[in-house]
Amino acid sequence: MRLLFLVIYLCTSTYLHCSPIPESLTSIPLADTETEASAIVGGCINVITGSYIARHQDWSLPSSEPLSLTRSYAQKRNFPYGLHLCWRHSYQSEARCTTSSTTRSGTKEYHADVEFVASSGSASSYHHHSKTKEDTFPMSFALIPSNYFGLTNAGSGVINGQSNHKNNVCELQKKIKTKPVTEGSLKIKTGSGHCYLMQQDEHTTPPRENPQHIGEDYFHYRLQEERKPNGNKISYKYDDEGNLIEVSSKNAAGNLSFGSFTFKHANRKELNDNPFLDISGNDGRKIEYQFTSKKFKHAKPEKQFYVASVKRPDGPDEFYDYVNSKHYYFCLLSGIRDAKGGFLKINYHTSDDSHLTDKVASLEAPVGPGGKSAIIYSFTYTPMNKKKKSETIVTDASQQSTVYKINSECQLEAIKRSGKNGRYNQEHFYWGVPNSPNWGNLLSHTMEDSGKNIFSCRSYKYDSKGNPIEEQFWGNLTGKNHSPIILKDGYPENNGAECYKVVKEYSQDGFNLLLKEIEPNGKQTEYRYKPNSNLLVAKFTRAGDLHVREFFEYDENTATLTLKIQDDGKGKESWDLSGVTERLITAIIPNLVGGGIGLPKEIKERYLDLSTKSEVLLKREILNYDKYGNLTQQDTYDSEGQSLFSTYWQYDAKGRVVEEANSEGQVISNRYDVNGNCIYTKGPNPNVETHNIYDLANRLIATEEHHPNKLKLSQKFTYDELGRQLTSTDIYGNVTQHIYDEFGRCIRTIQNIFCIRKTSKPRILDL
Repeated sequence: MRLLFLVIYLCTSTYLHCSPIPESLTSIPLADTETEASAIVGGCINVITGSYIARHQDWSLPSSEPLSLTRSYAQKRNFPYGLHLCWRHSYQSEARCTTSSTTRSGTKEYHADVEFVASSGSASSYHHHSKTKEDTFPMSFALIPSNYFGLTNAGSGVINGQSNHKNNVCELQKKIKTKPVTEGSLKIKTGSGHCYLMQQDEHTTPPRENPQHIGEDYFHYRLQEERKPNGNKISYKYDDEGNLIEVSSKNAAGNLSFGSFTFKHANRKELNDNPFLDISGNDGRKIEYQFTSKKFKHAKPEKQFYVASVKRPDGPDEFYDYVNSKHYYFCLLSGIRDAKGGFLKINYHTSDDSHLTDKVASLEAPVGPGGKSAIIYSFTYTPMNKKKKSETIVTDASQQSTVYKINSECQLEAIKRSGKNGRYNQEHFYWGVPNSPNWGNLLSHTMEDSGKNIFSCRSYKYDSKGNPIEEQFWGNLTGKNHSPIILKDGYPENNGAECYKVVKEYSQDGFNLLLKEIEPNGKQTEYRYKPNSNLLVAKFTRAGDLHVREFFEYDENTATLTLKIQDDGKGKESWDLSGVTERLITAIIPNLVGGGIGLPKEIKERYLDLSTKSEVLLKREILNYDKYGNLTQQDTYDSEGQSLFSTYWQYDAKGRVVEEANSEGQVISNRYDVNGNCIYTKGPNPNVETHNIYDLANRLIATEEHHPNKLKLSQKFTYDELGRQLTSTDIYGNVTQHIYDEFGRCIRTIQNIFCIRKTSKPRILDL
């Protein structure tokens, strides 16, 4: 059950020692944006930095190239426009370039530094130096090694060269002028082939008042275009004051729009009286951001703006509260509230100890009995020891503690779990060491028992781009091999322990695409792509005498899939039918008008008659969409063109299904509360209505079916503070209890059926 924790907290404090907000665009630690997912607790707290981090999906315009408006939060984030301080939206990429000169041993050297913040919020710094003032263009910049601090290759959840931060390439395409002008193009290309094209911003004034910029030339860049690996692009437009006013998703030729957002900013008068940002979609809907202001006497500027509320067109509204930082002139997010009374309260440490500065102390939510506020997680931080290592101790609502160990590179090193009988198990992460080719790459991830014996290990070996060309899984895989797993330099030794090794090959064309996989059982998979893109055009899978071929074709106008062929042939071309005993063909015609541009309009499934070499129709589907891109009707026809059935959908203003007519003509109706929980359903039996009740944490606590003759059948549910179901009461009043161990695993179920008590045997679980 979805557990939506949202906020109420207000607090003021007095500050004696405060510092300005860090000016650098890249002041956000990479440990906040590129860390391993296991370091995030409760979906929002980074145990490495102690920061609250969040990424909200605010809105999406459905199409084959959807525009998705996401919003991310990070402490100490300083941006003068868009969503202002701490928050940024997904179309707020920017960069700045500073140039300077130094003299060493009588020789003058020229330097240029670029700081870049991507739409995801991840930040990076690049450097170029030369002994001549006139340089060759394009000018290449190298990623600054010191910027690797806190970096891992596991932040995206997928380990490959596409998401590896170190594969980002920065180039200055044209000569920098001596003053900000609209000339001068900056290009950032990621390991996936995604390109950011940026232009100088003539409206930005360099921060000359800061001594660190004396003797430097300063240039600010704003995003003009994103070019995706499939050829499609996102275009940006700005007004005369440099404010973003439009973002549009287009095909490669630029003559077809998949969708667009237009931005309306508060003017200077409105910014003081009623600050806002409205973003409208091409479908007529809009999202509204309201801001609250905070004043700091010694800050520049004194008045700061923070997101106070968000009203979404297809999601619940949210409201935000803030508390002043104790050491900086800015605010910290202290709570998120919903319209129903639910909240997430964020408490911070107030100690003057430097290692606790602005770190989260606990999270509270209305998960206690009767919706009372309860602490769901508390956080204790230890200062760095002599080896520059530290620990974060997380205690959950059941008083179970987990220790997170952090290494000197600000990376997650280990997760230690203890039970009532002492140490239980430990996960260990081995990362590539600084100044090595694998710097920041995950080498091995192990699981240890209470005796510190490794019983499983997943290890990776990489090519020069950080693609895992060998993925190995070590352990007692057959149940018959008890050889210990021993690591050396972060990798298991070949001492007889069982290992399942998958060998992979990746492209070296800047897209880092998977080309081949070979498994120990003999299975081999090969992939082919359209040149200069990431579009898969063929996939070949072989295992002994078994062959599976898949071929794909795309619409040149939209880069959407239009044809898929699957058979058991042996050749490498689709026209080669040698060995084919069965072929299935799926043809797709994309929608090019109205809502849902590029989504399937017509789908035909055929098979190949091998005797006549002709394609025979199996099934045909016609799909219709409303102006918002929601699927409203799906008609299915047989091989003779006769209608089989149709399915219909109707939606409310938030894009939620309020009525559905299924293939049998049965109608199902739904209603929702302000948080999007389904509170009423009628159908498919037209005489039965179901009413649902949720608590303030959006957990289903009761459901009641209304039948003819006033018959009502009720069920009830209770939960603990961590969202685990404790009891369920069925329609006859029978209560089922669930017992959990200290690690949240259900170990026993107790059923009371018609006063007969049945208890399951305790479950003995492995590590």
